[in-house]
Amino acid sequence: MTIASVALLLFAVVTAATGQVMLKHGMQVASARVAHDGGSLALRAATSPWVLLGLVVFGVSAVSWLAALARVPLSVAYPFNALGYLVILIASIVVLHERANVLTWVGSLLVVSGLLIVVLTKPLQGLGFRTVKALVLAGGAGTRLRPITHTSAKQLVPVANKPVLFYGLEAIRDAGIAEVGIVVGDTEPAIRAAVGSGQAFGLEVTYIRQSAPLGLAHAVMVAREFLGEDDFVMYLGDNFIVGGITAVVEEFLASRPDAHIMLTPVADPRQFGVAELDGTGQLTGLEEKPQQPKSDLALVGVYLFTPAVHEAVAGLVPSQRGELEITEAIQWLVTNGRKVTSTIISGYWKDTGNVTDMLEVNRTLLEAVEPAVDGVVDAASELIGRVVVNAGARVSGSRIVGPAIIGAGTEVTDSYVGPFTSIGPDCVIASSEIEYSIILAGASIRGVRRIEASLIGHHVEVGPASGVSKAHRLVLGDHSTVQISS
Repeated sequence: MTIASVALLLFAVVTAATGQVMLKHGMQVASARVAHDGGSLALRAATSPWVLLGLVVFGVSAVSWLAALARVPLSVAYPFNALGYLVILIASIVVLHERANVLTWVGSLLVVSGLLIVVLTKPLQGLGFRTVKALVLAGGAGTRLRPITHTSAKQLVPVANKPVLFYGLEAIRDAGIAEVGIVVGDTEPAIRAAVGSGQAFGLEVTYIRQSAPLGLAHAVMVAREFLGEDDFVMYLGDNFIVGGITAVVEEFLASRPDAHIMLTPVADPRQFGVAELDGTGQLTGLEEKPQQPKSDLALVGVYLFTPAVHEAVAGLVPSQRGELEITEAIQWLVTNGRKVTSTIISGYWKDTGNVTDMLEVNRTLLEAVEPAVDGVVDAASELIGRVVVNAGARVSGSRIVGPAIIGAGTEVTDSYVGPFTSIGPDCVIASSEIEYSIILAGASIRGVRRIEASLIGHHVEVGPASGVSKAHRLVLGDHSTVQISS
């Protein structure tokens, strides 16, 4: 639970106690005036400044409680609610000199009993007071995104002009987690430069070096010192989940199984870790990228663990792929009678490991953008639908059909930009047509008739071939994929 959540709960407690005491004091003053001067108690109370101000303060407390309940589970908020009742009781006796009666003692007994039930039936760490960390995996070679990943980390490839990794870090922060370990490999300098200390995200980031991408379970092993004996969320840095992870983290904290996994149906489960459930929905087995999958339920790249997983990881041996598989660690927990639960999500999830999925996530995010023009658009240009033109961008003599984003410092001249296109900062698009594509910072596209469904890297130059020859002149990096219309 974050400091902000604790502060909000304490504020709700203090304002509730203050409001209650003010209301009681106002009623005491109103009763005394009726006894002395006569009149209606209801009228005296309704016109009492103490009563009116107490109602306002109590209203602020109610709003604070609602805001707190939106951030933390009810099981966390209840002890604070009990604390609030006891503060009100003590304040009434000490400040207002009220005498405790039978109802006071009965109410106190009920509150204390409820608090004891919560504490005894759920260990304190299950209430959310235990530290929960996040382990974000940002290593890996990104072979499916080559040649882009020859010079850039796959987690930093932007969708809707923001790196995929940033969406995961924001989801972790929104779930109330502050301490994050980022597992990095050869692209560590780029990840460090982009994320920094984590302060920009409201996080405290520790970087953990993984010598080689030897599997997810190996990442848990190298992060052992950082994780300590704390529960943690393991988040794959190239995964994207609409709606974040707050609900699943709260579910994990409330029941605290040894492990909790997220599953989703996929068309081709052979590309993923696959889970098998029994008739009651209990997890019975896991396989990593099986050739004959027993279900269509793929593991989403978010896992929640208690320290029990360290024992499971310690006994692993490399798989046929030469990696320490996290699926085998979870299977060890199941086999050894540990509690492993799962959630089947129906929302949007993508592993942005290839160009097709990157473009699909880009499309999904752009569908939610709101139009905003902070740059310069001349009178000869036309913007249709949800178009974002960032500050410093210039659009002249062009037609842009949204949803689309034009990054800061980019110039679009005499061109057409179609739906679901993200153009990064400091690009040049001149006398060209582009649609359903991602253009990274500094790229230049001039005089090209039509580009679509493309991912164009940093500082790439695309232009027309000179002369009249119909031959294609290509300079391609290793593992490139090119489709040419003859």
